[in-house]
Amino acid sequence: MAYLFGVDTAFQNTLTPARVSQLDFAIPRIGTMGYGSVGTSAYYNKSLSVDSAFPTNLANLRSGGKYTGCYVFSYAWNDTSAIFEANRVCDWLDNNNVSLELPIFFDWEYD
Repeated sequence: MAYLFGVDTAFQNTLTPARVSQLDFAIPRIGTMGYGSVGTSAYYNKSLSVDSAFPTNLANLRSGGKYTGCYVFSYAWNDTSAIFEANRVCDWLDNNNVSLELPIFFDWEYD
């Protein structure tokens, strides 16, 4: 059985070409919808806040020929808000002509 080596990266981490060369795949954080207005209808007027490191991480992974996914730090509180966040991530990826080889993951750290 072959094993692959990969990482996920938080918003402050940049995947440099040197780091990318050591990986088989990576799951960089694309961004977050942010905490403000959680649980209210105002939340649905928000857009995805894309991490400043994400475009660089994506470009470095692409140029290194690595498998790439992404994750979003989620503040969803129910099914409807989770679907909303997923749609915002997919919209951003579509609008920027980004296709991924690996899934989009959600990072929930709250109840």
